[in-house]
Formats: sequence, structure tokens, C-alpha cells
Amino acid sequence: MNKIIGLVSIFFTIFFLVIIVLRFDLQGVGEALLESNKVLFFLAIIIFFCTLAIGMLRYKKMLDLLGCEVSFREVLKIFLATLPLLKIAPGNSGELIKTYYLKERVVFSKNAGIIVMESFLDIGILFLLTAISSFFLKMNLLFISSLGGLVVMLIFAIFVSKLRLAFSQKWREKIDNFFCIFKALAASPKFLLTILAYTFLNWFFVLVCIKILFFSFGQGVSFIKIMTFQPIVIFVTLLPISVSGIGTRELSMIYFYSNYSPVDNILAVSLIYSFLTGVILPILGIPFMCKLFKQKNKNVEPRTT
Repeated sequence: MNKIIGLVSIFFTIFFLVIIVLRFDLQGVGEALLESNKVLFFLAIIIFFCTLAIGMLRYKKMLDLLGCEVSFREVLKIFLATLPLLKIAPGNSGELIKTYYLKERVVFSKNAGIIVMESFLDIGILFLLTAISSFFLKMNLLFISSLGGLVVMLIFAIFVSKLRLAFSQKWREKIDNFFCIFKALAASPKFLLTILAYTFLNWFFVLVCIKILFFSFGQGVSFIKIMTFQPIVIFVTLLPISVSGIGTRELSMIYFYSNYSPVDNILAVSLIYSFLTGVILPILGIPFMCKLFKQKNKNVEPRTT
């Protein structure tokens, strides 16, 4: 099933890129890149990499909350080693590779719960950002939709924090471990606020990165519009349609921003972001992934006959 999803993602990635090449003027994109403000351009890239550091700090903080002692250096290695599979696997499912790297240190179900919780908070913050910006822009349907999504998530979080299930001892232990992070955050408002702050800061930096990229091409797309539309673009790229959102990101950004910026500049911004997330990050993580896999294989004792 995963192979089929992977092949479908590759097919649609190529399909969307072909549409972009045939439909839009890539020469204009190249000219926009050459004429861009290089200082702002590199500032945006620095801010982009800051989001990785924030993600690492959030992950370590959650591990600390559950009493899993993992140094920041180890978290850094694991985070980077996750990038190649994370950016290839559909819907960020590659995040679960973290459970493999830490399987001797952290119970699988606990680690899986942390990873799901991270995605849960990401979605919640994106809903919140969209709700706030759409309210000020008087986009009522989008405001109601995003607010409704937030309410559903809050109800689910309250339900999970009070969940008591009647399963066998084996399954009850696994389920309790999985929901352990949900209940731990609900019981510790200080930790919850810290994790929410990291999550908000992470996505705020992503939006600032997009804003500065637009600005580097001389386009003053307002931050509140980016705050409204970019979360929707992010949701679209999370769908298991293309590899690392390449193609879907470009087309959805053109759809939302075409009234506020020339298509050449929109394509330039989206292609740069796709290049960073879909090419640079996986390449950056390959040495760490290979090193950790080698370490894991060394730790596996050979079977005796």
C-alpha cells in the first residue's frame, strides 16, 4: 500500500511540474530570482532553518516531560536523520522513523504519541492563525471553518485527557503510553504553554519566511493575507498527493496569491521553498541517516544456528 501511495505521489509530482513548465513562464521566474534582493533572500533562508531548531526544542521538551532523558545533541542527530524519509513519505508519516532511532531509549507507543501530538498542535495553531486573520479580513466562511476545526480539536483533546478504556492489560498499557503525552500536557499547564509557544513560533517563522521571500522580489503581499492563505497551502501540501508538496505548493500558492502578486514572483517564492524543503533538507539529513542506520545495524546481534 505504501509503495502504491509513493508511486502515485511521484506520478502527480511530475504531472504538476509538467503543468507548471508548460503553463507558466519559467524565464520570468529566473529573471525574478536574478533581480531579487539577495540580503532579504538569505535572511529568509536563515529564518527557514530557525524553524528546524524550534522543532528540535519542542520535541526534546516533550521527551523531557515524559521522563525520557535524551540530550539535545542526540535530538539534533535524530531530527536531521529523519529529514530524508520525512520529505519523501506522504503526509509527514516519515516522522515515525524517530521511533526507530530511539527504540532502545523511548517506548515506541510513547514516542509515537509525541509525534502525533506534534502534528495535532501544528494543525491547531494553523487553524488559529487562519481564524484570526480571516476574522480581520471579514472572510466569514473561512473564519467559521477554521474556528469550527479548532473547537473540534479542543473537544477531542478534552475527551482524550479523560479517556479510560477497558482493554486487556497488554493493549491498555500500549494505549496509555500513546496518550501519555496528551494527559501529561493536560496535567501541566506550564509545559503546555511552553509547547504551544514553540509551535506558534515555528509557524510564525514559516509565515515570516514567506513574507520576506515575497519582499525580496519587491512584492508587498500583506502579512495578514499570508497568515490567511499559507496555512491552507500547508494543509494542501500535507495531502499524500505529491512528494514533499512539490507541485501542489506551487499551484495552490498561485491560486491564492495571484490577485496580490505577479505569477512569476509567486512561482519563485514557492519553488525556493519547495527546493529548501524537498531537496536541501533531505540532502542535509542523508549523512546522519546513514550513520544512525549503521549504528542500529551494529547493535543487532547476529542469529546463531
